[in-house]
Amino acid sequence: MWLIMPSALENKFQSEIMKLKNLLTAFLSMTVSGLILQSLSANTTLFDNGAADLSNPNETFGCDGGSMVGNVFTASAGGSANIVNFAGLYYSSNTLPTTDSFTLSLYSASGGTPSSLIGTSTLSGVSRSVIGTTLNEVNYLSQHLTVYQFGGTLDNPFTLTAGQSYYLGFTDYDSPSQGFDLAYSTGSATSLYQGMTGGNGNSASIGAQWSGKPLSFSVVSAVPEPSTYALFGLGVLVLVIAVRWRRAV
Repeated sequence: MWLIMPSALENKFQSEIMKLKNLLTAFLSMTVSGLILQSLSANTTLFDNGAADLSNPNETFGCDGGSMVGNVFTASAGGSANIVNFAGLYYSSNTLPTTDSFTLSLYSASGGTPSSLIGTSTLSGVSRSVIGTTLNEVNYLSQHLTVYQFGGTLDNPFTLTAGQSYYLGFTDYDSPSQGFDLAYSTGSATSLYQGMTGGNGNSASIGAQWSGKPLSFSVVSAVPEPSTYALFGLGVLVLVIAVRWRRAV
């Protein structure tokens, strides 16, 4: 009996070591999953002008049918702008169009005034979700309308520089046309302009500035930064170590 005890204790010890290694392997697997997901989902907000102001019964001039409405803003961070989110409403009895198609135009800006066209891009994969209903009646319709959040990916990303001022113009080509207005925001970018184009938002001549609240929109870069790539590499390294350790066990 005395000769059997050491073997039994050794087996017990090996069993506990096995359990510990399994726990560590599981922990490493969860860690690498988190690192990889973090690296793949990293976004950088280049500008955010705040949520839609549902209490304001006014709206901007429509940006449908070839006209363009936009806001001068200063980029808070630099990068490749490939995602744009914004709020808006349809004022033709609030009937939704079958499809949403937006063209965005980026201009340089100086002294709060838009100047030279930098580029244009089509917003693809546009999503539409309800934010809420205007708390006050829209002035000339005398009814409450639903405000929607829109978002999509730019076919031709814009490159923004931190601290630089730009004008971002929106033109709506929904089908069928229902009349679209961008929603005001609780933000601070107040240089609001309209450009009338006669059917082509890409070559708009910028019209006059008018007073009022700013537009509700944000510009996002979904391109991972160098630190994100480092996280991804670290995650892969940890995964390789975990697999090798598991095989050794």
